[in-house]
Amino acid sequence: MSQTSSHFSALERQRLREIEEEKQNIKQLRREVAIRRIKVSKAVEDLKKYTEAHEQKDYLWKGFKSIRENPFRERPRYDICGCLLSMLPFFGYNDL
Repeated sequence: MSQTSSHFSALERQRLREIEEEKQNIKQLRREVAIRRIKVSKAVEDLKKYTEAHEQKDYLWKGFKSIRENPFRERPRYDICGCLLSMLPFFGYNDL
């Protein structure tokens, strides 16, 4: 009998979890319903105006003036070696 009652309470707990999930879903749907909607054509026009107004600051749009300005450029291997070699005197290796 205790096995049946514990099984029943597990089912009850599962059902309570499902009810809580559904409550959260309903809350989310209510938030989404409250969002102000605009037409896609208006959104596209707004995005177009924004990008045109900010294109001078957008490196993806205009690019970089020089390769060195680009923080994502592929760095040659000798840059790393040169950096390490320049640090050797700091560690007492002056004769290399």
